[in-house]
Amino acid sequence: MTVNKQDQPKINQFIQFQPSTNQAAVLNQLQRFLNQNYNNTFVLTGSAGTGKTTVTKVLADYLAASKTNYYLCAPTGRAAKIISEKTQKEAITIHHLLYTVNEIKDKDGNVLQIEFVARTNISKMATVYIVDESSMVPDQQPNGDDSFVSNNSLLCDLIAYVKEGNKDSKIIFIGDKYQLPPVRSAFSPALDPNYLKKEYKLNPISANLSEVFRQKDDSYILTCANIIKKAIDQSVKRLTYSFIDAQNKNIFIQNYISMQEKSPKDSVLLAWRNISINDLNQSIRAIKYNDTTFPIVKNEQLIMAQNSHSSILRNGTFVSVDELIRLEDYQGFKFADVKLREVSTGRALVGIYKIRIDYLINKDSFMKFEDEKRLFALRMKANSAFRESKDKRVDQYLSALKVRYGYAITVHKSQGGEWKNVFLYPEIPFGKDAGR
Repeated sequence: MTVNKQDQPKINQFIQFQPSTNQAAVLNQLQRFLNQNYNNTFVLTGSAGTGKTTVTKVLADYLAASKTNYYLCAPTGRAAKIISEKTQKEAITIHHLLYTVNEIKDKDGNVLQIEFVARTNISKMATVYIVDESSMVPDQQPNGDDSFVSNNSLLCDLIAYVKEGNKDSKIIFIGDKYQLPPVRSAFSPALDPNYLKKEYKLNPISANLSEVFRQKDDSYILTCANIIKKAIDQSVKRLTYSFIDAQNKNIFIQNYISMQEKSPKDSVLLAWRNISINDLNQSIRAIKYNDTTFPIVKNEQLIMAQNSHSSILRNGTFVSVDELIRLEDYQGFKFADVKLREVSTGRALVGIYKIRIDYLINKDSFMKFEDEKRLFALRMKANSAFRESKDKRVDQYLSALKVRYGYAITVHKSQGGEWKNVFLYPEIPFGKDAGR
């Protein structure tokens, strides 16, 4: 692949800031990588605040101006949305790039599982695939218990897809190797050049952004981050560092609520386990709204647990309830009709949305198959348009939004996000996650 011809721009023409020596060197390295055919993979690492997103924007602007075919993608809908907003370029999920969806049904037509079927890469053009938040890209097959199934790991399918296209296509993995690795993994395989070379016969170039710009040199956060990074590099399982003790859970929650009510988009509470998230969200709601009698109220903050069927709201998007229109009991299933506002932008969303309350209040964050089957059968009987099309988008109950309370979220769910005020609920990992 040769991007830089004489009549085409140079990458440094798209730098709209004063780059550090480290950033300038990385951008020049990327330019050289794109202009040679020996290396097909670039791994760019850097911890939070080092300028990965800034470099990604320069890279995307350069590729667009050079009329080079490229894709900007990320492992999750939330991560894709964030990088799209930061770069002002279209971004998609890796799943959207790689797969078509096949519904596995029982004899009655009920959907048992969603199977990802790998697309064939028929592109004849040399293409650059930029993968943001690559620390989350797994190289393990999904669990047999997962609702979504695929024959291979996401990393395996991605590399196979790129290789299947033009032989001069390239992958650029971008991420923070100090973030949580994929579920059931002790490291981030997509950010490990040696692993990519050994397992996939790639020939990666690597670079690291090392200078943190988002924090002051004497920042407490930066000090703690450096201690943690050093411990990870040295495989230290337990470490000690100073912290401000919240004294007790109630004070901790009160402090979070005070900050969250002042600036919802800038505040988040993070914990490790889903059971802790459920407990914290219930405690927060009990204080904010005096009790938890009503499962959803005006100004309630929610987080999308799945993409909406209309694709307007992506998994991981925070929304708040502008207006609670009604609560509905439909044949034993609970729903709510609401008007919503996107938290990050403050933009009111057009229309009325139906929310699946049973999913919202379910501690296990999934619905029993028997319940899903019964609702499916009810709507199949009642809705002729759905009966003919089998398209859930034409049925308000089957396409109802699946959301969770959006005050406390897991650390995994937060990856790729930025907040000014982060409250951390400390827990010691155990069991299979103890080494992660």
